[in-house]
Amino acid sequence: MKFLIQTHEDFFKKKEGTVIAVEEDIKEYLDDMEFKKQFKDTVELRTMVYYKTRFEKKNKSN
Repeated sequence: MKFLIQTHEDFFKKKEGTVIAVEEDIKEYLDDMEFKKQFKDTVELRTMVYYKTRFEKKNKSN
């Protein structure tokens, strides 16, 4: 979440009492199924890239 907020600060923000919060102008899209699908795909892609990079760095150090 930390890096998602850092790299996409136009969309996400820190908010006390939550893991992550969306900016006000995005809230209108939260019930849109296509938005949800695209958001999920984006998070999954970022997750895969994170672990791929981490795995590659670990193998280079061995």
